[in-house]
Amino acid sequence: MQKKVWLLTLPVILASCGGTSSSSSSSSSSSSLSSEEPFHAGRRIEGKGNLTYDLTTHFSGESTRYKGKVDGLSANISLDKMPTVLSDLFDPGFYQYLAFTGSFYFDELTYSTTKGKTTNTTTIAKSTIDTYMKDGDLYVDTSDVERTSVFSIVDEYLPKKIKVVKPFANASEYDPDIPLPISDLPSLLLGAVDFEALDPFLDLEPFDSDTLKISFQITLDSIERLVGVYAPDQTIPEDIDKYFPNLDPSNLSFYYNLAKEKVTRFDLKLGMDIDFSKYIEGLASYIDPVHLTMDMQMPITGIDNVDLPALEGYSEIDWGKIDDLLKRLEELIPAQEQSSSQEASSQGGE
Repeated sequence: MQKKVWLLTLPVILASCGGTSSSSSSSSSSSSLSSEEPFHAGRRIEGKGNLTYDLTTHFSGESTRYKGKVDGLSANISLDKMPTVLSDLFDPGFYQYLAFTGSFYFDELTYSTTKGKTTNTTTIAKSTIDTYMKDGDLYVDTSDVERTSVFSIVDEYLPKKIKVVKPFANASEYDPDIPLPISDLPSLLLGAVDFEALDPFLDLEPFDSDTLKISFQITLDSIERLVGVYAPDQTIPEDIDKYFPNLDPSNLSFYYNLAKEKVTRFDLKLGMDIDFSKYIEGLASYIDPVHLTMDMQMPITGIDNVDLPALEGYSEIDWGKIDDLLKRLEELIPAQEQSSSQEASSQGGE
């Protein structure tokens, strides 16, 4: 009942705040806000939360399961422009001209490998991973992350400072061509004219005296319903699951300041299966879809520009070497597990 009341009274609230008022009052509101709140094309997002993953690999007829969790995950991300619609994320040009910096921290990373009846668990202490994007190229610096003895061999094949050339060059091939808004989504949800269509997926509640919390369930059904509201003539692809991962119950919450007409924070609760074989040919026989869960709270502030470092000392990935690395890891990990199992048995005998 409370949600219905909020939905029905939102137009009145927004009109008083200049959100969905007439063109004259909207113009007045915008001009008055512009002197107090300068427009910033870029955004800084500072997030905190946790992450888990679960995947299984298959080599030489044997399967190995990897499970891990990242506690105290933090992110400090800056980008000089925001995607406006879903298609921007599948547009190579968007990434070509995107300036991005991201530092990802974690308090503790724990992962385990299970092969047969043997499970080994490893913990990595607090570390940082830095990422950048410039001219369409992705840079990843894992120098601060300690590589355990099992994976020390990785250093021969995969440098700690990696440059991935144009990773999104073929992104347009996977564009589902759905006119789903991104940056304007909070405003559109607030101004929705078809409340009944979105009612099963949309919750609104006051967060403080100036802010509404807008929560939207993320499912294939809710995405189809959203497109139906804002682009009723658009046909949803029948093979939509080809483009989107399989989703657990997931939720995206926006904190919308009515006085400033801006999003000041968003929370993401996400669970999904990511099938990388959709995007990387030949991977299906080696790696099952990765199950990922993430819970993040992310305040947002406006910025004028993104300052990128010199980006020196990065090496391009040699994909031929990656194939060799997978083969050697296939041989190394079982040997390591057998050694650990024998050691445990020896200690148990004492």
